Amino acid sequence: MSPSSPSTPPARHTAEALLRGAKPTINPLEVTLERLGSAIKMGLYEPGDQLPSERELAQMMGISRSTVREATHLMVEQGILVAKRGRSGGIFVSEHPLPESLMTLRLRLNKAGATLSEILDHRLVVEMGIAELATQRAEELQIKDLQDLVAAMQETYDSVEYRKLDIRFHLLIAKATQTNRLPAIAPKFTLN
Repeated sequence: MSPSSPSTPPARHTAEALLRGAKPTINPLEVTLERLGSAIKMGLYEPGDQLPSERELAQMMGISRSTVREATHLMVEQGILVAKRGRSGGIFVSEHPLPESLMTLRLRLNKAGATLSEILDHRLVVEMGIAELATQRAEELQIKDLQDLVAAMQETYDSVEYRKLDIRFHLLIAKATQTNRLPAIAPKFTLN
């Protein structure tokens, strides 16, 4: 299925927007781990979902296949992904990923030299700018997708489902800016 195919589910479009991003200029392995991890944490790839092939991921992300291979291998070792061999094999999101503890989150924030308040202030400023650009540049189909997501969010009472819809909503707003960079950085604003 191609990214522009009308039958591609909206979550896959969002996942592809996140994975594409700008070509990594720092450490491609770290960027790959961060992008794949973010896509999984946000529910764009759900437990049991098969990831695109190594070749497709490399092409999408503008990196080498060996970098994709190394990143997926590390994520398999961490229990985030599962490698299955054989005819129906591939790389799949683990059905039972290990949850990040609150302590780990605090350590990660401290390591980054940030407080929760600073992150929320940053989100406020950046997300308002993204929203403003999206209102100027969004295409008709993107507006309809956003309206559909809002309707689905209003109808759900499941907090896990709501969170997934909310993340997709914010990524679609970033994608509506018609830039590659903003959808790629949107996951940095999530706290999980």
